[in-house]
Amino acid sequence: MVESGVVLNEWEILAWVVAGGALGGIVDVCSRLEYTIDGFKDSDIPVTRLWTCTSFILSIIVGGGGALALQWVLLGIGKFDSASTPENKIFFLAISVMGGFGARRLLPGLRQALEEQVLQNRRDVEEVRQENKRDVEEIRQVADTALERASETDSITRALSSFAKEVPLSVAHESISELQELLEKQPTHRRAAIIRARLFRHCNDIGSAIKVLDTFVRAKELEGEADKDLADALYNRACYNALLYATCRKKEYFDLARNDLERSIELSAPNRFDAERDPDLAAVVGCGDWFASLGTESTDDVAIPEGGTRPSLAAPT
Repeated sequence: MVESGVVLNEWEILAWVVAGGALGGIVDVCSRLEYTIDGFKDSDIPVTRLWTCTSFILSIIVGGGGALALQWVLLGIGKFDSASTPENKIFFLAISVMGGFGARRLLPGLRQALEEQVLQNRRDVEEVRQENKRDVEEIRQVADTALERASETDSITRALSSFAKEVPLSVAHESISELQELLEKQPTHRRAAIIRARLFRHCNDIGSAIKVLDTFVRAKELEGEADKDLADALYNRACYNALLYATCRKKEYFDLARNDLERSIELSAPNRFDAERDPDLAAVVGCGDWFASLGTESTDDVAIPEGGTRPSLAAPT
């Protein structure tokens, strides 16, 4: 009768497992032998003393490895019992013989399974790494966009403060340069273009104000964007050409102002309402009856540059 609670130690377990595996390996070698008229053969290979010694040594090693692998599987699924009982010893021996006998087929399959698991782990790690990389890139892009927008807001805010009477013109020139850098990155930035043009007018340089809007209009046309932003730019450029016409009465300025105003109203019909009341356009609108034939739709959500009768979307507020 075995004392309750007694368990096999590591060396005892190893001895039973290896002994069973070695026995199974020898049985596997013997099972592959064929007796012919010329003697024993293994797959048409004659059995010699060297073959015998080599095969039996290898069978013991491979069989022992197969038995250990099988016991490892049992340990992994929770079926391993180390209690020192006759039943367990017989179980160790029987399972080990089976592992040793099938070692030549078991070990390659086990190796393949382990290799596949290692490769899968590597793929999982690489996938996680790529996902983390994408997440970091997205976060970086969001941060860059936020910083860029914050910088744009700061540039616009500083430019708007330049219109105050107490601010020297040198500050306006600094804002003009700063907005130019913004427009080089974003040629169709509506507020930057219109505010930069107004800064030039603030500095009594209407010609440069028109050039700013020329560049903006070309960029919008290249992008195929015939929208409200383009209508606002055309409206403001019409105002500047109308001011030049009011000063020198040259027909070319009248034609430029009229063409821009017609296009602006075509893109945004409510701009006609503002043009009727805008003192910047008075010299052009009040010349002849051409303006009366333009659209008559009106709304409060329209753009009037500085000098108009109400706040403008085209001009900064």
